[in-house]
Amino acid sequence: MTAAATTIPSTGSKGSKIVLIGGLVAGTLDLSAAFIVSWVRAGVSPVRVMQSVASGLLGAAAFTGGASAAVLGVAAHFFIATVWTAVFLFRESKAEIHGG
Repeated sequence: MTAAATTIPSTGSKGSKIVLIGGLVAGTLDLSAAFIVSWVRAGVSPVRVMQSVASGLLGAAAFTGGASAAVLGVAAHFFIATVWTAVFLFRESKAEIHGG
């Protein structure tokens, strides 16, 4: 067996595209899970879930902020998912992946 070293592109437009797509996929899956679990366990609406995310920035005012606070929560959520995708890509681009 031979081991072929492969690196993940972390710079340029290809790396940026991977980060954006990864952030979108991770954020969407995470939001879907949060919405389903919150609804099933406690009957909490998706708007309330997103307001709770926004409360990290706005505090308790997020829960009286209506749809605008929920939109801020969605934006914050996808920002965080994208940042973590970039961190993962950067970390993995420094490691060698061996096949075989």
